[in-house]
Amino acid sequence: MKKITHSLSLLLVVGLVLLSNFTQAQTVRRSSFRVDAPASIQGYKIITEIDSTSATSPWGTSIDSTWEGFPVKYDPANMNGCTAFAPGYFTGHFALIFRGGCEFGAKALAAQNAGARGVIIVNNLLGVAGMGAGASGGTVEIPVVMITTADGNAIKTQIDAAVPVNVSLTAWRYDPITNPIDIGYMNDSPVMPLGKCMPKHQTDGAIDDSFSVFVGAQIYNFGVNSWDTLHMKGVLDYKSSFTGGTWAHKDSTEGNSFFATPLTSLDSIPNFITELDSFDMNDEAKGLYRVTSTINTVPDGEVGLARLNNNWSYNYAISDSIYSKCEYDFANNRPVVNSYVNVSAASQWGPILYIRNGGYSAKKVQFIAMRDVIDDSTYDGQELIVTLSKWTDNDGNGRITDATELDDVATASHIFTLAEVFPITGQLVTMDLSNSVSPGSLIKLDPNTKYWLHADIPGGTAGFAYGADYYSDYSANLSFRHGDGNNLLSGGTMFSGGFANAGSPSLVLHMNTNLTESTNDISFNGNVNVYPNPTSDIVNISVQLNASSSKVTYTLVDITGKTVANSTKNNVISDVYTYNTNKLAAGTYFVNIKTDAGSKQVKFVVTK
Repeated sequence: MKKITHSLSLLLVVGLVLLSNFTQAQTVRRSSFRVDAPASIQGYKIITEIDSTSATSPWGTSIDSTWEGFPVKYDPANMNGCTAFAPGYFTGHFALIFRGGCEFGAKALAAQNAGARGVIIVNNLLGVAGMGAGASGGTVEIPVVMITTADGNAIKTQIDAAVPVNVSLTAWRYDPITNPIDIGYMNDSPVMPLGKCMPKHQTDGAIDDSFSVFVGAQIYNFGVNSWDTLHMKGVLDYKSSFTGGTWAHKDSTEGNSFFATPLTSLDSIPNFITELDSFDMNDEAKGLYRVTSTINTVPDGEVGLARLNNNWSYNYAISDSIYSKCEYDFANNRPVVNSYVNVSAASQWGPILYIRNGGYSAKKVQFIAMRDVIDDSTYDGQELIVTLSKWTDNDGNGRITDATELDDVATASHIFTLAEVFPITGQLVTMDLSNSVSPGSLIKLDPNTKYWLHADIPGGTAGFAYGADYYSDYSANLSFRHGDGNNLLSGGTMFSGGFANAGSPSLVLHMNTNLTESTNDISFNGNVNVYPNPTSDIVNISVQLNASSSKVTYTLVDITGKTVANSTKNNVISDVYTYNTNKLAAGTYFVNIKTDAGSKQVKFVVTK
C-alpha cells in the first residue's frame, strides 16, 4: 500500500471560517458528553442538550463549563422522574432518568431538587431529540442532556451490576482548572473516506488520490493553556470478512504539526494536521477497514480524564456494489441507522457520490424511513421519492449553486400503506431505480462525475423522518476539501453542509458489478414481471425467486395508499398472482410484494 504525502498550508479554523465557500445548515455544534468508566462502555456519546441562551426555549444551563468525572445514579422506584425524589438522593451525581410520563423540565427540576449536578435523559426512540422546558424548566439551573436508548440502557446495566459509572460533560475551550491542556475528537472530527462503503470498481484502476483515506482531523481545543506542537498517529487495520473475523494490522503513519502562533482557547476549532500521509486505496481488496487516530500535544501536557477523548476509530468498507456515506450493516443487509432527522417542511437530503470509473449502472437504492413518536406509526398514502441527479459545477465554486447544475438521471418511489407499521429501528425500503432520461434503459454513470443521491420526504408533524448515521459526519471533509458532504435542499435553499450534527442519511446506492451488466446482491432475491401493463381486465404479477420463501404477501394499493386487495401464499419459489381489475377505476396502482429476503414494489396502470 502506497502512502501519499500532502503538504498543506496552515489551516486554522476559527468558527466556520474555512466553510465560507459552503452553505451550512445552521445549528450549534453539540457539546462533548463522555462516559469515562467503566472501560466496557467508555467513549463519546450522541446527545442533544438544552440551552439557556436559546431564543425560542431557554432553560437550564448552557454547556459553558466543565463537569468532569461525575458518578451516575438512577432511582429504580422513579425511573421516569415524574414524582419527587427523596431529598439528597442525587447529591454529587448526574441523574439518569428515562423519557416518558411527564415534561422534560419537570424531570430535571425533580432531580435538581434532590441534589443532582446534571441530568441525563434516556430517549425512548432511536437517536436523540430536542427537549422543551415545559411548565417547570424555567427554574432548572443544571445541565440537561439526552442520550440514546442504547447508551442509557448500557449505563443502567452497569449500575445494576454494582459497577460505578462516571461521566464528563464539556464544550471546547471550557476546561481551565482540571485540565489546562485538553484537546480531543468529536463526531465531526475525522476526515472520512469518500464513502463509508465504496464499490471496488470505483477504488480500482487509477493512480490518483481520489479514494485515498486521509489521517486528518478537525481537533477540538477544550483547554485554555497555549501549545504549538501537535502529534497525530493513524493506524489502518483490515479484515476480509464483512461480518465477524479478526482484524489484522495493515499500515500506519504519524507525525508532528507545528504552529507559529500558539493555540489557546480563543481558537474555537483549532486546526487540521498540516502534513499528512494518506492510505492509498487504489486496487485494495474487498473487505472491512478500520482507521484509528490518536492525538496529543508535544510535550504531552494532558493528564487524567483529559486523555480519554484523544482517540477516534471508524470503519469503512470496499464491497462489490454498495456506495454510501453512511456505514453499511452487512449482517442485516441495510444501511446503518442510529439517529433520525425530522423536518417541518418538505426537504431533499442525500450524499454526493463521486464516480471515477464510468460505465457502471445504478440499480437500486435502500433508505431507512423513521417515525419520531413512541407509538406504533403508519404513514398511509405518503410517498418516498429518491432521485439520482448528475451535478455539473458550471460556475466552478465547488458547491451546487442552483437547479441549473442538476440533471435528474434516475428515480425511485414507494407509497407507504397501512400494512407498513414503522418499528423504532426504522422502516427499510428497497427500490429499483428507473432511468429518467431514457425509460427502460440501463442507468449508466459517467466517469469523473459527481451525482447527488437524495431522498424527498414530506416533512411536517405527520410526515415520516430521515434515518441517519450520526457518526458518519463529513464536516471535516468540507474544510479539508476532500470530497463532498450530504447536501440539503430546504425552503428553496441548498445547504452543502446538510444538517449540522446529523451525520449522513441512511441512504445507499447499489450498482452493478461489471461493465457488461450483472445481477446485484441486495434485498429482493428474484425477478418480478407485471403484465399486461396497462390493463383493462386482469393484471398478472409473476414472481420468480432465487430461493424459496416461506411466505409471499401481495398487497395491492391505489395511488392514495389505500389497500385494495391482499393475498398470501406459502412456500413460494415461482408464482403468478392474478387480480381482476374490472372493478377498479382507471388510474395508477401499486403491488407491494414481501418475501423472506426482502420486499419490492411494482406499478401498473388500469385503463377503461
